[in-house]
Amino acid sequence: MDQINSTPDIKAKLTQELEGYFPVSPFDYHSVVVLVLYWEKADHQAYKEEAEQVCELFGKCFGYKLQGQQPVAIPEVKSGLFVSREIDNLMYENDENTNLLIIHYGGHGDRDDNGKGTKRSVWAA
Repeated sequence: MDQINSTPDIKAKLTQELEGYFPVSPFDYHSVVVLVLYWEKADHQAYKEEAEQVCELFGKCFGYKLQGQQPVAIPEVKSGLFVSREIDNLMYENDENTNLLIIHYGGHGDRDDNGKGTKRSVWAA
């Protein structure tokens, strides 16, 4: 998603990008819970600002429940364990088939193996 500077812009952009992706309306779920993560020690403040905008969008504009203290800063130390714990808590506290769980991650990637220096997200499970 492109960098977005204001909550109304991010709401319109998100709505446009997600249109048609979900066959079920959010109104068909018992509840919608959102976990917003960003890197605490990021190269620039854009990740934190985006995380705050996403929280405002989902919490205030859409009225969805935000998981825990929002947004959640991922620490440099034991970051993988930290993220796993946050996701486990989200699933444990909202473990019903009728709940929609949304995770927004703002961060960085590692260099691709193609040698061009482009960035990509790296996820492990």
